[in-house]
Order: sequence, then structure tokens, then C-alpha cells
Amino acid sequence: MRKFTVISMTLLTLFVITACSNKDPETTTKSTETSAEQTEVSTNSTESTESNSMDQELLSAFEALGESEDIDLIQMSAYLSDNIDKVSAETADLMLQLYEKIQMQLLPTYQDAFFIDSIQGILLTYSIEEVRQNKVKEEPVQALLTEAEAVGYKMEAIEGTVAPYIDYGYFAAFAEFATESTGAFYKLMKIESDNPPQKDAALIIPWADVLNRGIGFETYIEDYPGSFYEDRARMHLEGYEYLAINGSANVPLFDFDTKVMDEDAKTSYKAFVDQGLQTEFATLIKTYLELLETHNFVKTAEVETFMNDYN
Repeated sequence: MRKFTVISMTLLTLFVITACSNKDPETTTKSTETSAEQTEVSTNSTESTESNSMDQELLSAFEALGESEDIDLIQMSAYLSDNIDKVSAETADLMLQLYEKIQMQLLPTYQDAFFIDSIQGILLTYSIEEVRQNKVKEEPVQALLTEAEAVGYKMEAIEGTVAPYIDYGYFAAFAEFATESTGAFYKLMKIESDNPPQKDAALIIPWADVLNRGIGFETYIEDYPGSFYEDRARMHLEGYEYLAINGSANVPLFDFDTKVMDEDAKTSYKAFVDQGLQTEFATLIKTYLELLETHNFVKTAEVETFMNDYN
């Protein structure tokens, strides 16, 4: 079809040039330019139609894999890797959203395979680093670990068990093929899955990271209002607001006995406020710090009232 269009427009151009050979040169030039522009528009329109057709074809085939009665996540993952670079950024978004949805749905099934007592007994004899690198010697467990990694799960040791959880580094690897808002969200989530803020109800990242991650999700919401991931980004922002105001159950912001603020937290909060950021989250931390300063960084009744607003 494209070949026919190009040939037709070429003949038309030659006809116009011949017909105008005795006319003003400027008129001839303009006619030629117009014809060339028409050729480009026709070609671009054909390419756009072909591109849309391919997008729909690849997306439909991917959706069909996700609608199977016996979904094969390995097959879906392989299809995603092989085809995401062939579609538009908007279609890539849809493919990633669908894959993540199904990946979440199947996570309990994958976890159940690891929660078998005999499997847990083997996994717990290794460090979490050895498990993630699949350095276990037992072949059945090796196979489970290989498959979990292939479909975008990451092994975590939580509450005395070792099991797979979603690895957002898997999604972040596709960021270049997606729209900017999707890529930005998965990059933020990669930080979350690489270094979870809490484990076993204990804060395991520095206080400075709590504040920086809060700003990160707030900035995302401001930069991409109405995005597909806005609600999820807001949920994470609220989670970091809570941690910033209260700390976690096993790593509170204030000492249980003395009720004095954690010294590292105090240093981090002061450094954060000194940046002079003008956002709602930054203003919240500034207001909180000013309150704490008036109470010598001790959890008084007034401070506790402020904290309760974020419980």
C-alpha cells in the first residue's frame, strides 16, 4: 500500500512540474513543495495506521494470555519482554498494568509453593542473599527460585519465613518503553522493593530516607496529576507521613521510657527542613519540628495530640 502511494505521488509531482514549466518558477516550487508535503502526510498516515494495527494485535494477544483458564506467567513474562519494544508507549503502559495485575493475583499461589514446611526448612538454612542468588543446592528449590525470578518476584525474609514478593525492579527495567508517568512510578517503586521501609514492624531505613521518599511520592503526584498510579502514590505518601510523625511499632520516633525524640531522627528532620522545600509534606515536617523544638523534643501531651492526627 505504501509503495503504491509513493509511486502515485511521484507521478503527480512530475505532472505538476511539467504543466508548470512555462509558469513563474516560484509557483512551480510551491506546487512541488505542496506535493511533497502531501506525500509525507500520506506516508505518515499509512505508517500510523500500520503502527496502531500492530499495537492492537500485540496487545490483544497479550490479553488473551492473561485470560487463559490456566495462566502461564512465564509465558506472559516472555511475551512482554519480546514485544514491549514494538508497541507505542501508551500500549506499553497497558501491557505493564495488565501484567502487574495478574502478577499480584498469582502471588499467593507462588508464595504457597514456598510455604511448604520442607521448602521453608531448606530456605532457612541459607542467608537471604544466597537465596536471592539461587545458591541453594537442592534442585527442587532451585527450580522454584528460578521461576519466581523469571516472572518478576523477589525473595524476602519476613516474620521468620522466606517467600517471593513483587520485584518492582522488573517493571522499572521497562520504563524506557512506557510513558513518562508510568516509568517514573515504577522507578519509585523499585526503591521500595529494593529497600523496604519496614520489616517485622520495624523501620529499617534511615530517617532521612523516610522524608526523602515522602517527598518523592508527593512530587510524583504533583508532576503527574490524574495518572493511573496517583492513588497508589498517595497511599505511599500517607504511609511516609505516618512514619515521619510516629515512627514504626518497633522503632518509634520517641524513646518508650524517656519520651525523648530519637537523636538521628532529630538531626535528619532539621537537615530536611533547612532545605526550605515548599511542599505540603515539607510544611508538615517543618510544623512538627517547630512544635517539637518548643517542647525540647519530648513527647508531651500536646505533641502526642499532634501525632494522633496521623494515627
